[in-house]
Amino acid sequence: MAAAVTVSVTRSDLGAHLAPFEHVGLDDLGAAGLMRREDTKYLLGSHVLPDLLCDLERSYRLLEVAGLVEHDYRTLYFDTQAYDLFMAHHRGVLDRFKVRERKYVSTDTLFLEVKHRDKKGVTRKSRTATAGWDDDLDPAATGMAGSGVTRHMGKLVPVMLNAYQRLTLVAVDRPERVTIDTGLWFSTSAGSVGLGHLSVAEVKQERIDRTSLVMARLRELGVRPGGFSKYCMGVSLLVPGVKHNRFKPRLRRIDRLAGVLRHVA
Repeated sequence: MAAAVTVSVTRSDLGAHLAPFEHVGLDDLGAAGLMRREDTKYLLGSHVLPDLLCDLERSYRLLEVAGLVEHDYRTLYFDTQAYDLFMAHHRGVLDRFKVRERKYVSTDTLFLEVKHRDKKGVTRKSRTATAGWDDDLDPAATGMAGSGVTRHMGKLVPVMLNAYQRLTLVAVDRPERVTIDTGLWFSTSAGSVGLGHLSVAEVKQERIDRTSLVMARLRELGVRPGGFSKYCMGVSLLVPGVKHNRFKPRLRRIDRLAGVLRHVA
């Protein structure tokens, strides 16, 4: 699936707003790596980003990898033929998983990544380097075996490809990272959809701390936190016949913010 489609990502125009930031490398993240963390997500129009970034350079640095601060990501999501992982999110199951293969284009590296959100709302991410995109996965190979959500599951197959650009802010004085994703694009066997005017900001912390400068700035801009799953939104937008009533309010907000342009094959 990953090799069979043409990726179309809208490029951001944030260069002048990123210039004042100092850079930091992966080796300097330390506690800000946060493989065990609590996340707060925000959905916002991309036109808000210059105001969000203004004057943050004293408190945050930009993550630089391979000489770049804006990075292309390609993510291949896996689920069962019955979309069991998606339905666990739709039902609000507290103990749930996402399984994906993610390519970090700037470093040409590919990882199998499993995100596990536990009953306390804590997210743990594990990842394993892989040589190429897979056609199917056994849940046992992902570390999900024995969990409630996998009890009646079969093999995992690729169901959706997602692409976007990401920049990452790293707080100077606390273990906090802020990712900002732009140029969101999704593709399934049913077609594709681009959300070119929509951005997703995610504040990653050891424990949620609303004194974060980014969170305060978002409040000032009138942007409130709200759950947003790229996988769930992509499935809801593109896969016919899959129940997605729980996500309809979020889909309506996407339409208002992004002016969705849909192309369904």
